Amino acid sequence: MTTIPTQKPLVVILGWLGSKPRNLLPYERLYQQLGFRVLCHTAAPAMIVESVLQPSLKDQIVSPPIPWTSLSASTPRSMSHLAWNILVECHQAHPSAILFHLLSNGGCFVWERIRQILDRTIQNAPKEQHTTELYHHNEKLDQCLQHVKNNIAGVVFDSCPGGQLDGIGKALQYCSWDDRIQATWAGGSDLFKLQYAGTSSSIYPQVQARSQEYLDSLRDDCWNLPQLYFCSEDDDLAPYPALESLVRHRQRIFGKDLIWMRSWQSSRHVSHLCQHPKNYAQTLESFVQRCLSDQSSKL
Repeated sequence: MTTIPTQKPLVVILGWLGSKPRNLLPYERLYQQLGFRVLCHTAAPAMIVESVLQPSLKDQIVSPPIPWTSLSASTPRSMSHLAWNILVECHQAHPSAILFHLLSNGGCFVWERIRQILDRTIQNAPKEQHTTELYHHNEKLDQCLQHVKNNIAGVVFDSCPGGQLDGIGKALQYCSWDDRIQATWAGGSDLFKLQYAGTSSSIYPQVQARSQEYLDSLRDDCWNLPQLYFCSEDDDLAPYPALESLVRHRQRIFGKDLIWMRSWQSSRHVSHLCQHPKNYAQTLESFVQRCLSDQSSKL
């Protein structure tokens, strides 16, 4: 994909499990009205299922591809590959600011990988990989990643994070038949056991540990980045009590001026814009203006 350099702010919209380009059009139009250039990406169902079933991310090494700038021309094969692609596009766009808009866990898992990459350092690579060529490659790569990170002005969490990852089967019910087949193929017997044996399945403890890691990484993230959470009290895919607790915790650390929440008593999962268009748009516009104002003051 060719990216044309622009000084417009850029928003990266990350879709939910099974979402199609047409589903993201209302979000695209909303940001275009606010003067943004828009990039949309949705992780494949197989990537999302693998993000649920995989062991801890903490011990995984983030390997920088060589050359990393060639990635955006290829189809992503994994969640990490997709995250690298997005960072390449952000780097090549030269925007005045970058926002991320995450829709459900499908978008939030991609953000999790992006954060993991942005937190990487040359020192994290194994010592045996510290050849002169790779070291200089990593040094340049770190500069590029730091530039992208400095340009990120805020993050919008819509219907996420949903910490009960063992409910992946419920989310798959809303997907197309083709997406379900792809997810089932990727998840194999582990997904089958999780869906039909539940808490008694052998994979359940690992998924519970992964759920806790996922929530804790977002709850305790030390990056003081403006965040806006859209949620509802009757969303069974992103339970409100856990999400509210996460937001309140971050507000105590960083303040309500930095961590925003807009909730509704009743609103379907990833349908808040559709069901409450005026309130959604007004809240988003106020948040975006705050983010862009903060970003301008850094320049």
